[in-house]
Formats: sequence, structure tokens, C-alpha cells
Amino acid sequence: MKEKIKALIFANVFPRPAQPNTGFYIMEQVKRLREHMDVKIVVASPCNFMERYSDKLPGRISYNDFDIFQPQYYTLPKIGVLTSGSMYEKGLSELVEEIHEEFPFDIIICYWTYPEGFAAGRFARKYNVPLVIRPRGSDVNAYVNNFLLRRLITRSLSQADKIIPVSQNLVSSIRKLGIDDERLTYIHNGIDTQQFRLLDRQQCRQKLGLGREEQIVLFVGSFIDIKGISYYLDAIKMVDKKGLKVKFVFLGRGILEEKILEVKSTLKNSHIEVKGDIPHKQLGEWMNASDALCLPSLMEGCPNVVLEAMACGIPVLASRIGGVPELVNDQKLGILFKAGDAKQIASAIERSLEYQWDRSFLVERVRNQSWDDVVSRLYKHCETLIKEKEEVNHGK
Repeated sequence: MKEKIKALIFANVFPRPAQPNTGFYIMEQVKRLREHMDVKIVVASPCNFMERYSDKLPGRISYNDFDIFQPQYYTLPKIGVLTSGSMYEKGLSELVEEIHEEFPFDIIICYWTYPEGFAAGRFARKYNVPLVIRPRGSDVNAYVNNFLLRRLITRSLSQADKIIPVSQNLVSSIRKLGIDDERLTYIHNGIDTQQFRLLDRQQCRQKLGLGREEQIVLFVGSFIDIKGISYYLDAIKMVDKKGLKVKFVFLGRGILEEKILEVKSTLKNSHIEVKGDIPHKQLGEWMNASDALCLPSLMEGCPNVVLEAMACGIPVLASRIGGVPELVNDQKLGILFKAGDAKQIASAIERSLEYQWDRSFLVERVRNQSWDDVVSRLYKHCETLIKEKEEVNHGK
């Protein structure tokens, strides 16, 4: 029997006991990669030089049957982000050596470009294994606006044997950094087709305590500025002033929750309901119970929530940013609007509630976008890289 490939995975987030939903989509990929590979996961945390290493987190845990290492690395005050790549490498060097002795990995897969990708490139060279970096959005889009960080991001990506971002838009952004096309491709994120599928709307509404005739618009995500919450609330007020009776459901948490509740108290016709964080396994029911999903973000990579909404047969109302237009690429799938434009958001909401959406068409759009399909493509790239590295080594 052929021995499984051994993969060392670096991520900036991953589900753990205190944060079971953080990094959920990375876990979905790694869970399926384990069908083809043996994996170890490293999720490191920065530690200020003025503090000692924290004893709050055990250095190694088993969670959901994943073997997870939780090291810390020092960062410097004020300039910490500019030196975090090298500090990450230095802080984890001994740990990675210990992991390699116990688990001689064949490949490194990295789910964040900097500092994880920077250090992973050094480790890949040291242990003579290929490196795959899988950028997810803001690790490229936001950081490159700073000249010095742009150079560090470019250096991180230059060390990778394959760069596989989650959207074609990210490929274009990375190409502008001077990365050659031969090492670039993209694979959209996937969905759990068992959890996100077409269900009976009225049955879902009854289960969730929602009215049969209510018009429901769903928001899923963190209540933070980058998600466009302020503009969304302005749009909700516009809808309310027109006398429309719409229920706006917010799933999530964040610092802007108080602002949401303030707007809720001013509405006369529409209504806001804040449900907080819910178990991810319940999200499919909420989507099936809703008439539309609204994603008013100011910055996105390739948001999974768009694919999940389509898989549940509801249209997507979203900002025309990042990889979103690649997903909502037909007017039968939803309505795109200019990011940060409350009037356009309000118009999209009104139009969506008047339109008769074809739920089966929406579901068909993501029929071949399961996590199994995504991971199958990712694994083939990994397998090819390992084979090429072995051929190079044997040719020496």
C-alpha cells in the first residue's frame, strides 16, 4: 500500500476550543485533504516582547481529531508587522525541526501569505520540500497598499512553488506583483453540499420561528466596518422610510452590534433581528428560510457565504468587489452594487424582493463546487509538485 503524503500546514486561524467557528473553511479543506494525506497543523500567535510567552494555550492539542501545534513568536513594538516574517521563522524554527524529526513532511501548505508564507518559504528550502501558498483575500489585497509590506508579500509569494488563491481576481492582483504565471492558478472555495442544499422554505421558517409571509433578508458575518455594516444600516433606513415591511436578520457578532440595535429602535415598518453567532451547521436552514442574502462588504476575497447561499437557492445581493463578480456572474443569481453606496444597496434589496427567483437555477450554479471537488484539484497540484521535486533531487 502506498504511503500517504505527509503535509505540514501553516494557518493564521483554525477552529479550536475557544474559537470553534474561526478558520472553519480552512478546516473544511484540511478535513478532506486528510483522505489523501497525513497532516500536522501549525497555528502560531504573536507575543509582545514586553510580555512572557503565555501559558494559557497548550503548545499542542488534539481537536476534532486534528493534531494542532499552537506556538508563539515574539514581535517588536510599532514595527512588529514588518519584522514578523523573520520573527515567526526564528520563533518556530526549533518546533518545525522537532516536527520534521517525528513527521518528515513531503510538502508545506500555507493558508496565509504573511508572515506565515514568508517563514514557510524558509522552512521549505531548509527541508527541501515544495511550498503551496493559498492566499484568501486581505492577506494580498490589504497589505500591498503599504510599500514595505508589499515587498514582504512579494518575497513570500516568490518562495512558493505554487500559488493557488481563491479567486481569479486575486490572481490578477498577484500577477501585478511580478509573480510569473507558471506558478499561478486559482481554485474557488467550496461548499458542504450536504449542509447547504435546497430545503422547504416554510418548514425551515416554522423550525426557526419565522412568519410564513415575511420578507427576510439575511446578513452573515462579523459586525465590523470592513463588512460595510454602516452603509447597510443606512440602506435599511431607506427601505423602512418607503414603508416596506422587511425583516433584516443579522447572524454574527462584532463591535458594531450596538449601532445595529440603535437603528433597530428607530425603524417603523421594517424590523431588525440580531441572532448572534449560531452553530455553522444551522446556517443552511437560515439561508433556506430567507428571501435573499446581503453582503455589503468593502473588501472580500472569494466569500464562501455567496456559494452557500446559492446552494440553498437564494439570490445574493453583494458589493462588486474581489472575487464576488466571478461568483455572481449572471443576473439570475443576484444583484451587484457599488461598495459603500447605501442607495444602491437599498435599491438591490427592493428589486430582489419583487423578482421571482428560480431557486433551481441558483442551486445548479454551484453543483460542481463541493469541497471534495476543490480538494481533489488542490491535491493533484500537491502530488505533481512532490513528484517534480523528487525528480530534481534524483537528477542531482
